[in-house]
Amino acid sequence: MNKTKLASLCALSFSLLSGFAAQAATYQVIELPTAELGRSSYSVAINDQGEYLTQLDFVYHPVIDVSLLDLTLQTYKDNLTDIDAVENGDINHDDMLYLYNILIQQRGNLSFQQRGELFTAYGSGNSDAELLTGYDQVNPETGELTQSTTNRASEINNKGWIAGYSTAPYITKNYTNENDEEIVYQLREFPQRAYVEMGGQLVELKPEDMRIGGRSRAYGLNDSNEIVGSAGTELSDNGVEAIANCEDDETRGDSPLDYCLQQIADNNYFTQRAAYWKINDSGEVIDFQSFGVVEGPDSINDNIFSSRAEAINNNGVIVGASTYSQVNYLGQISYYDLASIFSDNGVDSIINFDDYYSSEAVDINDHNLVVGSARKSINGYPRNKFFVYSIDSNETIFPEDYFTGSDSVARAINNNDIVVGDGEVDTGLNVNRRRHAFIYDYNEQSFTDVNDLIACDSPYSIVQANDINDNNEILATAVVKKEMLDITGTAILNDDGTAVTQDIAVAVKLVPIAGGTSENCTIDEEKNQRKGGSFGWILLPIALFVRLRRKAK
Repeated sequence: MNKTKLASLCALSFSLLSGFAAQAATYQVIELPTAELGRSSYSVAINDQGEYLTQLDFVYHPVIDVSLLDLTLQTYKDNLTDIDAVENGDINHDDMLYLYNILIQQRGNLSFQQRGELFTAYGSGNSDAELLTGYDQVNPETGELTQSTTNRASEINNKGWIAGYSTAPYITKNYTNENDEEIVYQLREFPQRAYVEMGGQLVELKPEDMRIGGRSRAYGLNDSNEIVGSAGTELSDNGVEAIANCEDDETRGDSPLDYCLQQIADNNYFTQRAAYWKINDSGEVIDFQSFGVVEGPDSINDNIFSSRAEAINNNGVIVGASTYSQVNYLGQISYYDLASIFSDNGVDSIINFDDYYSSEAVDINDHNLVVGSARKSINGYPRNKFFVYSIDSNETIFPEDYFTGSDSVARAINNNDIVVGDGEVDTGLNVNRRRHAFIYDYNEQSFTDVNDLIACDSPYSIVQANDINDNNEILATAVVKKEMLDITGTAILNDDGTAVTQDIAVAVKLVPIAGGTSENCTIDEEKNQRKGGSFGWILLPIALFVRLRRKAK
């Protein structure tokens, strides 16, 4: 994403990609150590120094705040194996599994301890990866981080600065109701706030409107301390009315004011706009700007419309998406995204909505090449097709991908003009069509399945390529068969004592092999097996992450 330095071409010549059939061990697959932190890991971003970010949704060794457990309840007495040990914070394996399941079942019930839904890990080279904290803080009851924040880092530049957004941690608040009963609530200060982490310092990137905590997200940054994303610019009239109702004791009822306001904040009554921040080397925000929305064919001037900035290059060019509306023949209004460029002159669309009804731009390199995907109906089915747009020549191309009906998306482009992404490889109409990562060389106009560039006997199926740096190293997500571990990091066993194995999503780095030799894999059974399974269910968390990242709701 947002590649940050013009670099000389890697020794590996991507002209070799032209005419590839189904061969070539030109990339080595290295599984990243973030898989040791949790069961599933998904690639996010990599810089030219090899520092990387991954996302995890099932992190081992949860912290249980036993002070929030009413161990006098019969359900705990019936199900815990050693309730006295739990009370002292010494939780055995079986009791940890039981209590963790309670936390997951009660997510959103603010009378229980809350746990974050997604976590971000950082790593560099061969060193162990570590979880990033975002806005989390130490819980005085446990002496450890609350693990209640959802932290989504989106980009890392060549300085090692990290941009993303995180929720605030949940903090315990005691409330005595009208019946003199003490109720414990888990409340947080804000639902979503952008940040930049620079050398261990976390810099808040606040929105324009800070009422009820406000909302902001950071998606991209460059080497010039410029960050882009989205920010809440104005609270809607409905939001203002809801706050007034909360502040009225009679209307609010028998609940804390903070609890009532949090419900409003979580419902997001803010107008979301593409946003730009600039900070200095000391971490001070020295500039902020928000942008408008593109004019569509039937645009209505209301706060339903939103925009978001996904990436910024070192030339300061900002790309992303803006919503627009269309009215169908029944008079119904539909809202769609439109790939856009944001500047002081306004918002300009990249893709014609007459040809593609929905689109978004996700990355731009320093040659002003923009990549993204656009959606239209193909053979009666909605399909994305990835595109490359040159700002300098005002030319858009839609390269040939796997086949006409394949859904394909671009996710990043580097300064060697190499695009990475993923697309469907199954021609059938089944719901969960397999996806493979691809490389597209813009200059050579060559499209290649990444799985054709790794060893024939590799156990990995590369299903998504999320980023590529200027060394042509690719950060990707792969599927591989592994032992299943529970939340404590312990192997799950079958009745016969053997370990349960399953196809697991893991983050990997693909490193070019200097002088790599070609291999003919067309009749290799192992590789055919590796490519043969259906992994649609494994990709659901990936799809969820991408959707949450892009939709500034």
